[in-house]
Amino acid sequence: MDSVTLSPTLSVNDLLRHSPAAAAVLNRLGIDTCCGASLSLAEAAATVHMPLSQLLAALRQTAGAS
Repeated sequence: MDSVTLSPTLSVNDLLRHSPAAAAVLNRLGIDTCCGASLSLAEAAATVHMPLSQLLAALRQTAGAS
């Protein structure tokens, strides 16, 4: 994954633009990477009833995220 600063306000679309490998993580967690791409990471986590910290941790496990 390309280096990208993860924040609650980063949109799914921006994350995917900078780190296409994140799509596999998001899809595994049930986060919509198509219609939900305009959501922030905080909003996306809420849609799947997941704590934001858990989502960010999963994304950080993918090489290159900060």
